[in-house]
Amino acid sequence: MTEQPIGDPGSYGGSASLPLDKLIAFALASDGAASEDLFDELRQRFLEAPNTVLIYLTLMGEQETSIAGWEPVPTAELVCQYIASTDAAMYGGTEEFTQTLASCRETYPEGRIAELLDVMEREHAAGMERLEETVRAYQAHIDAQT
Repeated sequence: MTEQPIGDPGSYGGSASLPLDKLIAFALASDGAASEDLFDELRQRFLEAPNTVLIYLTLMGEQETSIAGWEPVPTAELVCQYIASTDAAMYGGTEEFTQTLASCRETYPEGRIAELLDVMEREHAAGMERLEETVRAYQAHIDAQT
Protein backbone atom coordinates (compact mmCIF):
# COMPACT_ATOMS: atom_id res chain seq x y z
CA MET A 1 0.00 0.00 0.00
CA THR A 2 1.32 3.46 -0.93
CA GLU A 3 0.67 6.29 1.45
CA GLN A 4 -0.80 9.43 -0.08
CA PRO A 5 1.17 12.47 1.10
CA ILE A 6 -0.80 15.29 2.64
CA GLY A 7 0.74 18.61 3.52
CA ASP A 8 3.91 19.65 1.77
CA PRO A 9 3.17 20.03 -1.97
CA GLY A 10 6.80 19.27 -2.73
CA SER A 11 6.33 15.73 -1.43
CA TYR A 12 4.02 14.87 -4.33
CA GLY A 13 5.48 16.96 -7.14
CA GLY A 14 3.62 20.18 -6.47
CA SER A 15 -0.06 21.00 -6.59
CA ALA A 16 -0.07 21.51 -10.37
CA SER A 17 0.70 17.79 -10.85
CA LEU A 18 -2.37 16.59 -8.93
CA PRO A 19 -5.61 15.47 -10.54
CA LEU A 20 -8.60 17.55 -9.42
CA ASP A 21 -9.97 14.96 -6.98
CA LYS A 22 -6.66 14.60 -5.14
CA LEU A 23 -6.06 18.35 -5.22
CA ILE A 24 -9.38 18.92 -3.44
CA ALA A 25 -8.75 16.11 -0.94
CA PHE A 26 -5.26 17.34 -0.10
CA ALA A 27 -6.41 20.96 0.14
CA LEU A 28 -9.14 20.06 2.61
CA ALA A 29 -6.76 17.94 4.71
CA SER A 30 -3.84 20.38 4.87
CA ASP A 31 -3.16 23.63 6.64
CA GLY A 32 -0.70 26.50 6.64
CA ALA A 33 1.40 27.31 3.61
CA ALA A 34 0.60 23.96 2.00
CA SER A 35 -3.12 24.71 1.99
CA GLU A 36 -2.47 28.17 0.52
CA ASP A 37 -0.60 26.59 -2.40
CA LEU A 38 -3.32 24.00 -2.91
CA PHE A 39 -6.20 26.48 -2.81
CA ASP A 40 -4.27 28.81 -5.09
CA GLU A 41 -3.99 25.92 -7.55
CA LEU A 42 -7.74 25.27 -7.22
CA ARG A 43 -8.42 28.92 -7.98
CA GLN A 44 -6.16 28.73 -11.01
CA ARG A 45 -7.90 25.60 -12.27
CA PHE A 46 -11.28 27.29 -11.84
CA LEU A 47 -10.08 30.26 -13.90
CA GLU A 48 -8.63 27.99 -16.60
CA ALA A 49 -11.48 25.47 -16.77
CA PRO A 50 -14.46 26.65 -14.73
CA ASN A 51 -16.87 24.14 -16.29
CA THR A 52 -14.64 21.23 -15.33
CA VAL A 53 -14.32 22.39 -11.73
CA LEU A 54 -18.00 23.22 -11.32
CA ILE A 55 -19.20 19.95 -12.84
CA TYR A 56 -16.79 17.98 -10.66
CA LEU A 57 -18.09 19.80 -7.59
CA THR A 58 -21.69 18.96 -8.48
CA LEU A 59 -20.72 15.31 -8.85
CA MET A 60 -19.64 15.37 -5.20
CA GLY A 61 -23.35 15.36 -4.40
CA GLU A 62 -24.25 15.73 -0.75
CA GLN A 63 -20.78 14.89 0.56
CA GLU A 64 -20.05 16.92 3.70
CA THR A 65 -16.85 18.02 5.39
CA SER A 66 -16.60 18.32 9.15
CA ILE A 67 -14.34 20.94 10.66
CA ALA A 68 -13.77 20.86 14.41
CA GLY A 69 -16.10 23.29 16.17
CA TRP A 70 -18.35 23.79 13.13
CA GLU A 71 -21.43 22.08 11.76
CA PRO A 72 -20.74 19.80 8.76
CA VAL A 73 -20.85 21.76 5.51
CA PRO A 74 -21.38 20.53 1.93
CA THR A 75 -17.88 19.89 0.61
CA ALA A 76 -18.60 21.45 -2.80
CA GLU A 77 -19.70 24.67 -1.10
CA LEU A 78 -16.65 24.69 1.15
CA VAL A 79 -14.36 24.33 -1.87
CA CYS A 80 -16.21 27.20 -3.58
CA GLN A 81 -15.70 29.36 -0.50
CA TYR A 82 -11.98 28.58 -0.50
CA ILE A 83 -11.61 29.34 -4.21
CA ALA A 84 -13.39 32.69 -3.86
CA SER A 85 -11.62 33.72 -0.66
CA THR A 86 -8.26 32.86 -2.22
CA ASP A 87 -8.94 35.29 -5.06
CA ALA A 88 -9.97 38.00 -2.61
CA ALA A 89 -7.25 37.48 0.01
CA MET A 90 -4.27 36.56 -2.15
CA TYR A 91 -5.00 38.62 -5.26
CA GLY A 92 -7.15 41.48 -3.99
CA GLY A 93 -10.11 40.41 -6.10
CA THR A 94 -9.23 40.01 -9.76
CA GLU A 95 -11.23 41.08 -12.77
CA GLU A 96 -10.51 37.66 -14.28
CA PHE A 97 -12.30 35.97 -11.37
CA THR A 98 -15.28 38.34 -11.62
CA GLN A 99 -15.50 37.81 -15.39
CA THR A 100 -15.27 34.04 -15.00
CA LEU A 101 -18.15 34.09 -12.49
CA ALA A 102 -20.22 36.26 -14.86
CA SER A 103 -19.55 33.95 -17.79
CA CYS A 104 -20.49 30.91 -15.71
CA ARG A 105 -23.66 32.66 -14.56
CA GLU A 106 -24.71 33.01 -18.22
CA THR A 107 -24.01 29.33 -18.85
CA TYR A 108 -25.63 28.11 -15.63
CA PRO A 109 -28.51 30.46 -14.71
CA GLU A 110 -30.18 27.89 -12.46
CA GLY A 111 -29.64 24.54 -10.77
CA ARG A 112 -26.90 23.24 -8.51
CA ILE A 113 -24.08 24.97 -10.38
CA ALA A 114 -25.92 28.31 -10.07
CA GLU A 115 -26.12 27.66 -6.30
CA LEU A 116 -22.37 27.05 -6.18
CA LEU A 117 -21.82 30.30 -8.08
CA ASP A 118 -23.98 32.04 -5.45
CA VAL A 119 -21.67 30.64 -2.76
CA MET A 120 -18.61 31.91 -4.63
CA GLU A 121 -20.11 35.37 -5.15
CA ARG A 122 -21.08 35.72 -1.47
CA GLU A 123 -17.70 34.53 -0.23
CA HIS A 124 -15.82 36.72 -2.69
CA ALA A 125 -17.78 39.80 -1.55
CA ALA A 126 -17.19 38.88 2.11
CA GLY A 127 -13.49 38.31 1.41
CA MET A 128 -13.19 41.70 -0.25
CA GLU A 129 -14.88 43.32 2.76
CA ARG A 130 -12.42 41.56 5.10
CA LEU A 131 -9.53 42.75 2.95
CA GLU A 132 -10.80 46.34 2.92
CA GLU A 133 -11.25 46.26 6.71
CA THR A 134 -7.71 44.97 7.13
CA VAL A 135 -6.36 47.76 4.92
CA ARG A 136 -8.35 50.37 6.89
CA ALA A 137 -7.09 48.99 10.21
CA TYR A 138 -3.51 48.96 8.95
CA GLN A 139 -3.83 52.51 7.66
CA ALA A 140 -5.23 53.63 11.04
CA HIS A 141 -2.28 51.95 12.73
CA ILE A 142 0.18 53.73 10.42
CA ASP A 143 -1.62 57.06 10.95
CA ALA A 144 -1.42 56.58 14.71
CA GLN A 145 2.35 56.07 14.46
CA THR A 146 2.93 59.45 12.81
